[in-house]
Amino acid sequence: MRAPHLFLGPVPRPAASRGVPLLAALVIATACSRAPSEPEPEAKPAAPSTGVKALSFAPPGTWNQVDSSTSGEKRATYKVPKVGGDKEDAELTVWFYGTGSGGDAAPHVDEWLRFFQGDPQKDGRRETVTVDGRTIDFAETAGKYKMPVGPPIGPNKKTPMQIVKEDFRMLVGVVHTSEQGNWFFRVIGPNDTVESARDAFETMVREAK
Repeated sequence: MRAPHLFLGPVPRPAASRGVPLLAALVIATACSRAPSEPEPEAKPAAPSTGVKALSFAPPGTWNQVDSSTSGEKRATYKVPKVGGDKEDAELTVWFYGTGSGGDAAPHVDEWLRFFQGDPQKDGRRETVTVDGRTIDFAETAGKYKMPVGPPIGPNKKTPMQIVKEDFRMLVGVVHTSEQGNWFFRVIGPNDTVESARDAFETMVREAK
């Protein structure tokens, strides 16, 4: 007996005739059947470092730290509590300008002395001492403080706006080191408050390491 003939209908055209190559279709199907591999983690760049160890110092515990940074020029800010009849606190700031010529002491100290009315060279007091083989520059002035508002502009580094404060005083200490560059300490505030902080300020600067 002959096997019955089964009619299967029209034979479908090859996949290539529909615009998709058969090989490509097989590749796509195989790829879709596999779970996607985990992406390779991107390498994170190393954090920038100046390579300079920060100078350590110990302000009195009553001076409240309000800001700190491991980079940039301003490294720390502290509030020195007001005393007597003064209406506001004084402020201690710690600065580091690098180990190159930008860290030279004289230009920065001269600029800060010019914040006060008068002749900074005549009215200001300067002193250089040696402590444990390190040179430390001290400077101070007092009177009418022209507090700059905004960044300095122009060749003379003047700020477009100033707030004038009467009976203020500024103390500056610059610690010179061979490997860590020069570190600048500056207290500005009402006269009585800064005077009351003088001994603690000078001790902190002398003992900085």
